Amino acid sequence: MECLKALHFPRQESALGHQRTTLEEHFRAQPPATVAAAAAQIEALTGIKRGPTQTRQFLRKLGMKPRKLGQIPAKADPEAQEEFKAEKLEPRLAEAQAGQRVVFFMDAAHFVYAPFLALVWCSRVCLSKRRAAANA
Repeated sequence: MECLKALHFPRQESALGHQRTTLEEHFRAQPPATVAAAAAQIEALTGIKRGPTQTRQFLRKLGMKPRKLGQIPAKADPEAQEEFKAEKLEPRLAEAQAGQRVVFFMDAAHFVYAPFLALVWCSRVCLSKRRAAANA
């Protein structure tokens, strides 16, 4: 009966199978943001070029899943902003125009009030740590 249950058919071995542990460690340390980025990293590490479908399947075999990320910045307080502008910023800008102070500005593109969505491939280990932290 056991001989009837056994399946003996030839399966094609993946060329990435021999590199699996190396790639798995690399992707756990640096999860790829896109399938194209993962394919480029695989090609750089192994010299084996794979298309998006094969790369996606390989990432899933490693136990990785695509996860959508979103970040919505904290709500602004218009009154606090006006107070800062009137009491701190404008006097310092006046001093800078008079040559008494130097003022530097930083790029504040991350303060745009809109959601930002992204996609990151995440391993099961990462997901289980996140669930454990959420339950604690």
